[in-house]
Amino acid sequence: MYYDFDIHVPGSGAAPHDSEAPRDYVALFRDPEVVAALNGASETVRAFFAASGFGMAQGRSGLPPGYYPAADDDLMADVTQRIADNLSQFALKGENFNGFNLAEFARALAEAEPLPHEDTDGVASDGERAELPPATISEPGWAKTIASTVFQVGIVILLFAIGKGVWTAIG
Repeated sequence: MYYDFDIHVPGSGAAPHDSEAPRDYVALFRDPEVVAALNGASETVRAFFAASGFGMAQGRSGLPPGYYPAADDDLMADVTQRIADNLSQFALKGENFNGFNLAEFARALAEAEPLPHEDTDGVASDGERAELPPATISEPGWAKTIASTVFQVGIVILLFAIGKGVWTAIG
């Protein structure tokens, strides 16, 4: 399983990357196995992911594994923050994750990199795109900040799992 996800903003009239826009988006995992695992997970696990901004359908951006559009930096940070906030709101100890590996998800979240704007301009309105070659990021700026924040949240998730005895959920 791989834990990349796409962020979709429904036609709400608000600009998707406007800092004043409401949290009107849904994060969708790209791997159908991840989607199937979450759909078969316990109600508490599904509620945790829903509260963190995730839907239970598959994302189909066609972006290369490990990448997301650079324009989604703020939304990625919001998803990450929602996950961190919700860890204390949901009792995940002993819950059935149905094969979803929380530690692998945290690692993927921490390692995800933004593609430069010019590499994501060709996304079709239906979310499909041809495969892109891996990109290099010449100016890390926000990318490093987001990556650092995501890595820190990954550490928080792992520490939470250790402290709460959720090893069965992430193993």
